[in-house]
Amino acid sequence: MRFRSFDNVYNFINLDFPFAQILRGISWPIIRITGLAALFHPFYFLFLIQSVVLMYIIYVNKKFIDYRIIFFILPLIIIATITNGYNSYLRWTQPIITVLSVWVLSLPLAHKENFYKKSKN
Repeated sequence: MRFRSFDNVYNFINLDFPFAQILRGISWPIIRITGLAALFHPFYFLFLIQSVVLMYIIYVNKKFIDYRIIFFILPLIIIATITNGYNSYLRWTQPIITVLSVWVLSLPLAHKENFYKKSKN
């Protein structure tokens, strides 16, 4: 379901039931996090900038990231399997990506608090 003319990200709709959802669940979160959608249309350039910033934040704070990142990746996969158009996917995942950025930025602060609590005892 393409509602906009610039929605050129492939949605695998011509494949049978489980394969289309599986391929969207694998490829769309990768495209969303890395910003590769800008390769399909210049409209997605803004999301490319957001993705570059997110990847930089994750790279800088990689030693603080743990298993809880699954709580952000799993909804991206679930929403990709439910939606048919990439623009709808962008709309529904924007809050998750925003919270992911804030969460990753707050990880060093939480680590420092735990360090200071342990050092006082």
